[in-house]
Amino acid sequence: MKYALLFALEREAAPFLRRHRAAIVEHGWPDPPPCEAKCLRRHARSVTVLITGVGFDRARSAIEWLLVDQEPNLVVAAGFAGALDPQLNVGDVVVASEVVETDGERWRTVLPAELGDRECGRVLTARQMIGAPASKRRLHRATRDIAVDMESAAIAEACQAGRIPCAVIRAISDAADTTLSPEMVRLLSGAKVSPVRAFAAVIRRPHIVGEFWRLARATRLAAENLADALDALMA
Repeated sequence: MKYALLFALEREAAPFLRRHRAAIVEHGWPDPPPCEAKCLRRHARSVTVLITGVGFDRARSAIEWLLVDQEPNLVVAAGFAGALDPQLNVGDVVVASEVVETDGERWRTVLPAELGDRECGRVLTARQMIGAPASKRRLHRATRDIAVDMESAAIAEACQAGRIPCAVIRAISDAADTTLSPEMVRLLSGAKVSPVRAFAAVIRRPHIVGEFWRLARATRLAAENLADALDALMA
């Protein structure tokens, strides 16, 4: 069996990779991947882990390479998501029943039986990060989507075209009533969070230090809970 896990950020993948450090093996890719890639051997499974970078286009580039190079039996779009449903808390893990884009395009996903006790619902993929609680409330009222990310639709679309099962497993890193400042949205919208840019942002606007600490705690919890869910999937 070949599994593939696609994360946008190294921080999302870090607890899972740390737990399975001993299972990481050298792999000679026939065609070099467009992003950071690792291969794990776990039980009878080969697991490819890609760190795609943030956003639809980076995720699409990674999944297109993966489907040509690896031919996986199951693809998992994993990582963080923002809550739209006010009942979701930071650290909750959700499994998508369907992925939808802001233009109404919908993509099928699979629901792994191993994660049947997790919150399940439709996940929205947006092209820009949504940081204002008022915007989250409007989206939830209009669509009943439970969470929003920036990559899953690109992955699900390619998998559906290639007839490869795709699951979407996301951990909530910011609640529906949490505000992300415009400065934080800009910092988080790149391929990776640049320490230089983060330091410069703090120098310019010292008030965002508290937001950094809050987000650091939230993403640490979300990443650990996400790793628990992925371990359950691969048990």
